[in-house]
Amino acid sequence: MTDESWNEEARARGLGDLGSAAETSPRSEPITPMGGAARAASAGGGPGQVDRELEALRSEVRALRDASRTTPQQTRELEARLSHLQTSLQSLSTQNERLVRTLKEAREQIVNLKKEVDRLAQPPSTYGLVLDEPQEGSVDILTGGRKMRVAVSPSVDAAELALGREVMLNEALNVVSVHGYERVGEVVTVKEKLGDDRVVVVTHGDEERVCRIATPLLGERIRVGDSLALDPRSNFVHERIPKLEVEIRRSSAVYSTDGHHLGHVEGFLIGSGEMADIVLERGHLWGRREVVIPAASVERVENDKITLSLTKDQVGALDVRHVHRWF
Repeated sequence: MTDESWNEEARARGLGDLGSAAETSPRSEPITPMGGAARAASAGGGPGQVDRELEALRSEVRALRDASRTTPQQTRELEARLSHLQTSLQSLSTQNERLVRTLKEAREQIVNLKKEVDRLAQPPSTYGLVLDEPQEGSVDILTGGRKMRVAVSPSVDAAELALGREVMLNEALNVVSVHGYERVGEVVTVKEKLGDDRVVVVTHGDEERVCRIATPLLGERIRVGDSLALDPRSNFVHERIPKLEVEIRRSSAVYSTDGHHLGHVEGFLIGSGEMADIVLERGHLWGRREVVIPAASVERVENDKITLSLTKDQVGALDVRHVHRWF
Protein backbone atom coordinates (compact mmCIF):
# COMPACT_ATOMS: atom_id res chain seq x y z
CA MET A 1 0.00 0.00 0.00
CA THR A 2 1.34 3.40 -0.91
CA ASP A 3 1.74 6.37 1.37
CA GLU A 4 -1.14 8.19 -0.28
CA SER A 5 -3.63 5.39 0.50
CA TRP A 6 -2.39 5.33 4.13
CA ASN A 7 -2.95 9.04 4.40
CA GLU A 8 -6.51 8.77 3.02
CA GLU A 9 -7.33 5.99 5.46
CA ALA A 10 -5.86 7.98 8.30
CA ARG A 11 -7.87 11.05 7.37
CA ALA A 12 -11.04 8.91 7.24
CA ARG A 13 -10.36 7.73 10.80
CA GLY A 14 -9.68 11.24 11.94
CA LEU A 15 -5.93 10.92 12.35
CA GLY A 16 -5.01 13.56 9.86
CA ASP A 17 -2.24 13.35 7.26
CA LEU A 18 0.43 10.87 8.29
CA GLY A 19 3.05 12.69 6.36
CA SER A 20 2.35 15.99 8.11
CA ALA A 21 2.10 14.21 11.44
CA ALA A 22 5.44 12.60 10.85
CA GLU A 23 7.01 15.96 10.12
CA THR A 24 5.51 17.72 13.17
CA SER A 25 6.20 14.99 15.73
CA PRO A 26 9.28 12.81 15.97
CA ARG A 27 8.66 9.10 15.35
CA SER A 28 9.65 6.90 18.17
CA GLU A 29 8.94 3.68 16.25
CA PRO A 30 8.93 2.83 12.62
CA ILE A 31 5.52 2.49 10.90
CA THR A 32 4.80 -0.92 9.52
CA PRO A 33 2.13 -1.81 6.96
CA MET A 34 -1.19 -3.35 8.34
CA GLY A 35 -3.56 -5.88 6.79
CA GLY A 36 -7.40 -5.70 6.35
CA ALA A 37 -8.14 -7.77 9.45
CA ALA A 38 -5.82 -5.70 11.52
CA ARG A 39 -7.44 -2.50 10.29
CA ALA A 40 -10.93 -3.82 11.18
CA ALA A 41 -9.73 -4.80 14.65
CA SER A 42 -8.02 -1.47 15.14
CA ALA A 43 -11.29 0.33 14.10
CA GLY A 44 -13.02 -0.94 17.30
CA GLY A 45 -14.66 -4.21 16.34
CA GLY A 46 -14.18 -7.63 14.88
CA PRO A 47 -16.15 -10.16 12.91
CA GLY A 48 -18.33 -10.95 15.98
CA GLN A 49 -19.44 -7.35 16.32
CA VAL A 50 -20.49 -7.20 12.68
CA ASP A 51 -22.48 -10.44 13.01
CA ARG A 52 -24.29 -9.12 16.06
CA GLU A 53 -25.27 -5.92 14.31
CA LEU A 54 -26.48 -7.86 11.29
CA GLU A 55 -28.55 -10.16 13.46
CA ALA A 56 -30.10 -7.15 15.24
CA LEU A 57 -31.09 -5.62 11.90
CA ARG A 58 -32.65 -8.90 10.80
CA SER A 59 -34.64 -9.11 14.06
CA GLU A 60 -35.92 -5.57 13.57
CA VAL A 61 -37.02 -6.39 10.02
CA ARG A 62 -38.91 -9.48 11.24
CA ALA A 63 -40.63 -7.40 13.98
CA LEU A 64 -41.73 -4.80 11.42
CA ARG A 65 -43.11 -7.55 9.16
CA ASP A 66 -45.06 -9.10 12.09
CA ALA A 67 -46.42 -5.68 13.04
CA SER A 68 -47.58 -5.04 9.47
CA ARG A 69 -49.47 -8.37 9.52
CA THR A 70 -51.16 -7.76 12.94
CA THR A 71 -52.22 -4.14 12.38
CA PRO A 72 -55.54 -4.89 10.47
CA GLN A 73 -56.64 -7.33 13.17
CA GLN A 74 -55.91 -4.78 15.89
CA THR A 75 -57.87 -2.18 13.91
CA ARG A 76 -60.92 -4.45 13.76
CA GLU A 77 -60.63 -5.12 17.50
CA LEU A 78 -60.41 -1.41 18.24
CA GLU A 79 -63.46 -0.71 16.04
CA ALA A 80 -65.46 -3.42 17.82
CA ARG A 81 -64.42 -2.04 21.18
CA LEU A 82 -65.37 1.48 20.11
CA SER A 83 -68.81 0.29 18.98
CA HIS A 84 -69.30 -1.46 22.32
CA LEU A 85 -68.30 1.69 24.20
CA GLN A 86 -70.73 3.80 22.17
CA THR A 87 -73.55 1.37 22.94
CA SER A 88 -72.65 1.46 26.63
CA LEU A 89 -72.55 5.27 26.55
CA GLN A 90 -76.02 5.45 25.00
CA SER A 91 -77.38 3.03 27.59
CA LEU A 92 -75.82 5.08 30.39
CA SER A 93 -77.29 8.29 28.93
CA THR A 94 -80.78 6.73 28.89
CA GLN A 95 -80.37 5.56 32.46
CA ASN A 96 -79.18 9.02 33.44
CA GLU A 97 -82.28 10.67 31.94
CA ARG A 98 -84.53 8.19 33.70
CA LEU A 99 -82.72 8.84 36.96
CA VAL A 100 -83.12 12.61 36.49
CA ARG A 101 -86.89 12.19 35.98
CA THR A 102 -87.12 9.96 39.02
CA LEU A 103 -85.22 12.47 41.13
CA LYS A 104 -87.45 15.30 39.89
CA GLU A 105 -90.61 13.36 40.78
CA ALA A 106 -89.15 12.48 44.16
CA ARG A 107 -88.34 16.13 44.78
CA GLU A 108 -91.90 17.18 43.92
CA GLN A 109 -93.28 14.53 46.25
CA ILE A 110 -90.98 15.70 49.01
CA VAL A 111 -92.11 19.31 48.51
CA ASN A 112 -95.79 18.27 48.58
CA LEU A 113 -95.24 16.19 51.68
CA LYS A 114 -93.47 19.10 53.36
CA LYS A 115 -96.41 21.38 52.56
CA GLU A 116 -98.81 18.78 53.93
CA VAL A 117 -96.75 18.38 57.10
CA ASP A 118 -96.60 22.15 57.54
CA ARG A 119 -100.35 22.39 57.02
CA LEU A 120 -101.06 19.65 59.56
CA ALA A 121 -98.66 21.23 62.03
CA GLN A 122 -100.45 24.58 61.97
CA PRO A 123 -102.32 25.49 65.15
CA PRO A 124 -106.12 25.81 65.03
CA SER A 125 -107.45 29.12 63.70
CA THR A 126 -109.93 31.36 65.47
CA TYR A 127 -112.97 32.96 63.87
CA GLY A 128 -114.62 36.24 64.71
CA LEU A 129 -117.36 38.61 63.53
CA VAL A 130 -116.78 42.16 62.32
CA LEU A 131 -118.56 44.69 64.54
CA ASP A 132 -117.50 48.05 63.07
CA GLU A 133 -115.89 49.51 59.98
CA PRO A 134 -112.08 49.08 59.82
CA GLN A 135 -109.96 52.08 60.74
CA GLU A 136 -106.24 52.59 60.03
CA GLY A 137 -105.36 48.94 59.60
CA SER A 138 -107.41 47.65 62.56
CA VAL A 139 -110.97 46.50 63.09
CA ASP A 140 -113.27 45.66 66.01
CA ILE A 141 -114.37 42.04 66.12
CA LEU A 142 -116.23 39.70 68.41
CA THR A 143 -114.50 36.42 69.18
CA GLY A 144 -115.08 34.02 72.05
CA GLY A 145 -117.67 36.34 73.54
CA ARG A 146 -115.12 39.18 73.79
CA LYS A 147 -114.97 42.39 71.81
CA MET A 148 -111.43 43.04 70.58
CA ARG A 149 -109.61 45.44 68.29
CA VAL A 150 -107.16 43.52 66.15
CA ALA A 151 -104.79 44.32 63.29
CA VAL A 152 -105.67 43.53 59.68
CA SER A 153 -103.15 41.78 57.44
CA PRO A 154 -102.01 43.81 54.40
CA SER A 155 -103.18 40.95 52.16
CA VAL A 156 -106.81 41.50 53.28
CA ASP A 157 -108.91 44.06 51.42
CA ALA A 158 -110.44 46.44 53.96
CA ALA A 159 -113.51 46.87 51.73
CA GLU A 160 -114.43 43.22 52.35
CA LEU A 161 -114.64 43.70 56.13
CA ALA A 162 -118.41 44.24 56.16
CA LEU A 163 -120.54 44.36 59.30
CA GLY A 164 -121.48 40.91 60.59
CA ARG A 165 -119.04 39.08 58.31
CA GLU A 166 -116.87 36.23 59.54
CA VAL A 167 -113.08 36.60 59.55
CA MET A 168 -110.28 34.17 60.37
CA LEU A 169 -107.55 35.06 62.87
CA ASN A 170 -104.01 33.71 63.23
CA GLU A 171 -102.08 32.96 66.44
CA ALA A 172 -101.45 36.67 67.03
CA LEU A 173 -105.21 37.36 66.57
CA ASN A 174 -104.65 39.26 63.33
CA VAL A 175 -107.23 39.11 60.54
CA VAL A 176 -105.72 36.99 57.76
CA SER A 177 -108.77 36.11 55.62
CA VAL A 178 -112.40 37.08 55.13
CA HIS A 179 -115.27 34.61 54.89
CA GLY A 180 -119.03 34.86 54.38
CA TYR A 181 -121.93 35.45 56.69
CA GLU A 182 -123.44 33.05 59.18
CA ARG A 183 -125.84 30.70 57.41
CA VAL A 184 -127.81 29.64 60.48
CA GLY A 185 -129.52 31.56 63.24
CA GLU A 186 -132.79 32.35 64.89
CA VAL A 187 -135.82 33.55 62.92
CA VAL A 188 -137.24 36.76 64.38
CA THR A 189 -139.95 39.21 63.34
CA VAL A 190 -139.36 42.91 62.87
CA LYS A 191 -141.44 45.03 65.24
CA GLU A 192 -139.93 48.43 64.70
CA LYS A 193 -137.05 50.03 62.84
CA LEU A 194 -134.64 52.27 64.74
CA GLY A 195 -132.79 54.46 62.29
CA ASP A 196 -130.95 53.01 59.34
CA ASP A 197 -128.86 50.36 61.10
CA ARG A 198 -130.98 48.97 63.97
CA VAL A 199 -134.31 47.18 64.38
CA VAL A 200 -136.46 45.96 67.22
CA VAL A 201 -137.33 42.30 66.75
CA VAL A 202 -139.53 39.80 68.54
CA THR A 203 -138.17 36.32 69.22
CA HIS A 204 -140.15 33.10 69.61
CA GLY A 205 -140.51 33.67 73.32
CA ASP A 206 -142.15 37.07 72.64
CA GLU A 207 -138.96 38.67 73.87
CA GLU A 208 -138.05 41.95 72.28
CA ARG A 209 -134.46 42.63 71.33
CA VAL A 210 -132.61 45.49 69.68
CA CYS A 211 -130.39 44.19 66.89
CA ARG A 212 -127.98 45.67 64.37
CA ILE A 213 -128.48 45.32 60.64
CA ALA A 214 -125.65 43.58 58.80
CA THR A 215 -124.25 44.98 55.56
CA PRO A 216 -126.28 42.72 53.20
CA LEU A 217 -129.55 44.20 54.56
CA LEU A 218 -128.48 47.84 54.85
CA GLY A 219 -129.56 48.65 51.31
CA GLU A 220 -132.86 46.75 51.48
CA ARG A 221 -136.23 48.00 52.61
CA ILE A 222 -137.08 46.38 55.91
CA ARG A 223 -140.67 46.67 57.04
CA VAL A 224 -142.58 45.74 60.13
CA GLY A 225 -143.54 42.08 60.08
CA ASP A 226 -140.59 40.92 57.98
CA SER A 227 -138.84 37.73 59.08
CA LEU A 228 -135.09 38.01 59.52
CA ALA A 229 -132.28 35.63 60.50
CA LEU A 230 -130.60 36.65 63.75
CA ASP A 231 -127.11 35.64 64.89
CA PRO A 232 -127.52 35.50 68.68
CA ARG A 233 -123.74 35.77 69.26
CA SER A 234 -123.39 39.22 67.71
CA ASN A 235 -127.05 40.38 67.59
CA PHE A 236 -126.76 41.00 63.84
CA VAL A 237 -129.69 40.34 61.52
CA HIS A 238 -128.09 39.37 58.23
CA GLU A 239 -130.70 37.70 56.01
CA ARG A 240 -134.32 38.12 55.05
CA ILE A 241 -136.36 34.91 55.43
CA PRO A 242 -139.21 34.55 52.93
CA LYS A 243 -142.49 33.58 54.49
CA LEU A 244 -144.26 30.40 53.50
CA GLU A 245 -147.58 32.23 53.77
CA VAL A 246 -148.14 35.86 52.90
CA GLU A 247 -151.11 38.09 53.46
CA ILE A 248 -152.56 39.91 50.49
CA ARG A 249 -155.64 41.98 51.09
CA ARG A 250 -157.61 44.72 49.46
CA SER A 251 -155.48 47.89 49.39
CA SER A 252 -152.19 45.90 49.28
CA ALA A 253 -149.57 47.80 47.26
CA VAL A 254 -148.68 46.78 43.70
CA TYR A 255 -145.26 47.67 42.20
CA SER A 256 -143.88 47.32 38.70
CA THR A 257 -140.62 45.52 37.95
CA ASP A 258 -138.88 48.89 37.51
CA GLY A 259 -139.90 49.98 41.03
CA HIS A 260 -142.91 52.24 40.37
CA HIS A 261 -145.97 52.17 42.61
CA LEU A 262 -148.89 51.31 40.32
CA GLY A 263 -151.78 51.30 42.74
CA HIS A 264 -153.41 48.84 45.10
CA VAL A 265 -155.28 45.56 44.96
CA GLU A 266 -159.02 45.98 44.48
CA GLY A 267 -159.88 42.29 44.19
CA PHE A 268 -159.20 38.93 42.54
CA LEU A 269 -160.73 37.12 39.59
CA ILE A 270 -161.15 33.45 40.38
CA GLY A 271 -161.04 31.27 37.29
CA SER A 272 -160.59 27.59 36.56
CA GLY A 273 -156.85 27.67 37.36
CA GLU A 274 -155.14 27.53 40.72
CA MET A 275 -154.02 31.18 40.51
CA ALA A 276 -156.28 34.22 40.46
CA ASP A 277 -155.91 37.32 38.34
CA ILE A 278 -155.42 40.57 40.20
CA VAL A 279 -157.75 43.50 39.82
CA LEU A 280 -155.59 46.64 40.06
CA GLU A 281 -157.20 49.94 40.91
CA ARG A 282 -155.35 52.97 39.58
CA GLY A 283 -155.95 56.69 39.78
CA HIS A 284 -157.91 58.80 42.26
CA LEU A 285 -161.52 59.91 42.49
CA TRP A 286 -162.98 60.53 39.01
CA GLY A 287 -159.84 59.23 37.25
CA ARG A 288 -159.99 55.90 39.04
CA ARG A 289 -160.03 52.84 36.79
CA GLU A 290 -159.55 49.07 37.11
CA VAL A 291 -157.01 46.92 35.27
CA VAL A 292 -156.86 43.13 35.38
CA ILE A 293 -153.30 41.81 35.84
CA PRO A 294 -152.81 38.20 34.66
CA ALA A 295 -151.57 35.85 37.35
CA ALA A 296 -148.62 34.86 35.11
CA SER A 297 -147.35 38.46 35.30
CA VAL A 298 -146.82 38.30 39.06
CA GLU A 299 -143.10 38.13 39.76
CA ARG A 300 -142.99 38.15 43.56
CA VAL A 301 -145.54 38.16 46.37
CA GLU A 302 -144.58 39.48 49.79
CA ASN A 303 -146.53 40.34 52.87
CA ASP A 304 -149.00 43.07 51.82
CA LYS A 305 -147.03 43.71 48.60
CA ILE A 306 -147.11 42.42 45.03
CA THR A 307 -144.32 42.95 42.49
CA LEU A 308 -145.12 42.44 38.82
CA SER A 309 -142.86 41.32 35.98
CA LEU A 310 -144.27 44.19 33.88
CA THR A 311 -142.98 47.74 33.62
CA LYS A 312 -145.06 50.81 34.30
CA ASP A 313 -145.57 51.44 30.59
CA GLN A 314 -146.62 47.83 29.95
CA VAL A 315 -149.25 48.03 32.69
CA GLY A 316 -150.49 51.33 31.27
CA ALA A 317 -151.02 49.64 27.91
CA LEU A 318 -153.40 47.01 29.38
CA ASP A 319 -157.11 47.33 28.65
CA VAL A 320 -159.42 48.77 31.26
CA ARG A 321 -162.12 46.30 32.26
CA HIS A 322 -165.26 46.60 34.33
CA VAL A 323 -165.36 43.88 36.97
CA HIS A 324 -168.71 42.71 38.32
CA ARG A 325 -168.73 42.37 42.10
CA TRP A 326 -170.88 39.96 44.10
CA PHE A 327 -170.67 41.92 47.29
